[in-house]
Amino acid sequence: PPLQTAQRELGEEIGKRAGRWEELSVFFTSPGFSDERVWLYVARDLEDDPAAEPEPGERIEIVPWPLDDLTGAVAACVDSKSLIALYWLQAQRAAGRL
Repeated sequence: PPLQTAQRELGEEIGKRAGRWEELSVFFTSPGFSDERVWLYVARDLEDDPAAEPEPGERIEIVPWPLDDLTGAVAACVDSKSLIALYWLQAQRAAGRL
């Protein structure tokens, strides 16, 4: 299931776990060409997960970014899935929901 996959990937990719998860959206990456779907979640209350077992080559570097500079994060991003998440976060903060 998508949520379980997201939870596992959070541990494998950055060695964290989240206390709360919220599904934001589900979208097709290339409608008409592919049936690939992406589930977008917000993970909150992050903490280190000592049980996380990263796969070789799976670990990514965490780059802290100030939430007040989401425009800069968007400008630096080249991945469409991440851009969707950043735009969502930007809109939610502008509306005072986060």
